[in-house]
Amino acid sequence: TLAMPLLAPARWAQWLHAADGVEVAKRAVAEARRQLAIAAGRAYLSALAQQRVVVVQQRAVTTAQAHLDFAMQRLSGGIGTRLDSVRAAQEQAVSEAQLATARAGLARTQLALSILCGTEQRIEPAESPQLQLPPTLDQALDEAQVARGDLKLLQARAWAAARLVRHSFVDYLPTLQGSFAPFYQNPPSLVQPLVGWQARVDLTLPLFDGGLRYGMRHERQALYQQSRLAVLGGRITAQAEVRIASESLARAKEGSQAAHRSAQLAAESLQLSTLAWRAGASTNLEVVDAERRARDAETLAVQAEDAVLQAQLELLVASGHFPEALDG
Repeated sequence: TLAMPLLAPARWAQWLHAADGVEVAKRAVAEARRQLAIAAGRAYLSALAQQRVVVVQQRAVTTAQAHLDFAMQRLSGGIGTRLDSVRAAQEQAVSEAQLATARAGLARTQLALSILCGTEQRIEPAESPQLQLPPTLDQALDEAQVARGDLKLLQARAWAAARLVRHSFVDYLPTLQGSFAPFYQNPPSLVQPLVGWQARVDLTLPLFDGGLRYGMRHERQALYQQSRLAVLGGRITAQAEVRIASESLARAKEGSQAAHRSAQLAAESLQLSTLAWRAGASTNLEVVDAERRARDAETLAVQAEDAVLQAQLELLVASGHFPEALDG
């Protein structure tokens, strides 16, 4: 028996809905790749910043070791005091402890980056990334509405839900089914020949289903309204993220400039304090304090640079410029 639907509006609509589902699934895959790329970018910047912190701590250990060596030389020569050498040794131990902590943080960030990149080997950032120039606030607000992958996913879901609502009428349409059945009977009879065929056409029209079709239509309408609100909420969230990222970038740049000035002044203060102590014009207490301030100021400068890169990345993400070409 060969059977074939001649008129099946509900199945034709299901075919279109399946195509919409495929498109939504593609958008979901692209959005998952986008989120992974964003997480990897943030992890890369964090690992790079932690790597610079380790360099700063290593430089602080070197400075503290030179201070300790000179204090011991003064003590052995009968010029210095035991208190100066103890202070220098204590500062050198503090620097080594902070260096160990910084190296542990570097290992964590590198391992997190390796996991996001799908490799078991530890990834060490080679250099600072050259991020593209972020757009202006007005450009970012406009481009975020059309370039962000999460908004595209929400819009695809809303489109699929809207088509479900538009096609609710097919549940009330009839279905026409055709069938063809050849037969062979040996020996033949009076009512059944030796060879023959039979064809028929069946028309089915649902008259009563207990309210199922009405309930399905209301459910589809509710899902469509929910998807529309999700798109509206996504657009509002995108605009808020763009404004926050733009403001954060501006403030991060101001903070980075101030942090660099502080680091330069702290380095100069350390140099002057060391010269004064070696000349006998002051005690090494000023040197220890200057070393701590210089280490903290340089660490703050590194963190401020990382804040600028992170804020720049967040603005690119919020405007849809990062990552690129992930809709494939």
